[in-house]
Amino acid sequence: MFRSLLLVLSCLFACDKADPPPAEPVTPSHAELYKLGQLRALAHVRSGAYIVSIRPDGSNVHMGEGLFHAGMWLWTASCSAGAGVSRELATRIVEQGGQLVRFDPLGEYAGGREITIDGALQLYAGVMRRIVDCGERDLWEDALSAHYVWLVENDWRLHQNTFGEGSTLAGTFHDLTLALDLVMWQAGLFDEPERERMGEAERQSAVWAAALHVKHDACYRANLAWVPLLTAETAGWATTLAGRSMFCAATRGMDIPTIDHWCGREPISTYIASYVPNEWEYRHMRCGAWESADGKDNLSHGLDLLVALVMLHGWHALQDPA
Repeated sequence: MFRSLLLVLSCLFACDKADPPPAEPVTPSHAELYKLGQLRALAHVRSGAYIVSIRPDGSNVHMGEGLFHAGMWLWTASCSAGAGVSRELATRIVEQGGQLVRFDPLGEYAGGREITIDGALQLYAGVMRRIVDCGERDLWEDALSAHYVWLVENDWRLHQNTFGEGSTLAGTFHDLTLALDLVMWQAGLFDEPERERMGEAERQSAVWAAALHVKHDACYRANLAWVPLLTAETAGWATTLAGRSMFCAATRGMDIPTIDHWCGREPISTYIASYVPNEWEYRHMRCGAWESADGKDNLSHGLDLLVALVMLHGWHALQDPA
């Protein structure tokens, strides 16, 4: 473990530099895929605000990822397509006093499993998109204010019933507050964070990813480590060359399409060309190197395809393809 972490940290001086790939022009077929993908995702919205998969018998499944998927939807969807979920989520967060939940009603997740940090981080990425590109500052002002006050007054816990590192925005071994501070800044509620904080966020993400390589743990943690960097880029901040190189060195060989594309290793067009609906619940949080397809005959929301299209072409290009 220690040797692998040292390898990542030494990447500043020794590793190949990872160059972000240029966006590709939108093809007519990909423009159509984007439109159809949005319709598919909207059919999976439940309670007006959360996105789930559906079992063959028509019942909901993976409600525990409802907020995570909703945040991903807000990051990928057009301003008009995402407006309903965005408005409903903002309203619910105010009603919940600033707390976050995976799904509403919570059902089996009540009593200590209400939320985890991956849902919160993906939500921040989605809200960043809605504020920066869809002009939703006013819509999110009350929700973000209530959420921040709740966090500060409750030791950065995301919900009153959740405790421990997995459900707090800042803890003994992590500090993920930069992602939220960037959202607060773009919402006009905070001053711009100090740019020096980006370096620490990059190092933290790289170390998390390196630890996964050692233990071959579940790779949702690699996606969790990457999403704050994506949020910063959506806010207009650039990741540093050193930070990108560290993270990309730590994730080499995992086989995660979004991260491989972001690191300039494998264009995500390859994933799009071979995309099989329902094969995975969400492909980009699984390591193909040691994890297996987990679709289990369920009807997926297809957000992994939408994310791939946005990564390949850029969100703005998909809104008005030439």
